[in-house]
Amino acid sequence: MSGKPKQFSGTVVKQPWGSGSKSAHMAVCLQTKDAAFKLRRPGGGHSFNDPELDALIGKSVRIEGTLLPDSSTLIVSSWREIN
Repeated sequence: MSGKPKQFSGTVVKQPWGSGSKSAHMAVCLQTKDAAFKLRRPGGGHSFNDPELDALIGKSVRIEGTLLPDSSTLIVSSWREIN
């Protein structure tokens, strides 16, 4: 990972990711007002199925994390629910 951790706010959703590729799947994502980021935990959880991230689906959260060089995957270091 590179770059400094940043904060992002939005709603966690499960949506199609990578359509048209061999790795197409439903992914847990953070939907912000400007973009969607696929969520991953460092060293934790399977990239296609992570129960901890699944528990956030439908919630508004503030996430601190680092964007991977592809700028669409967010490695989550911490989160908290917001109202």
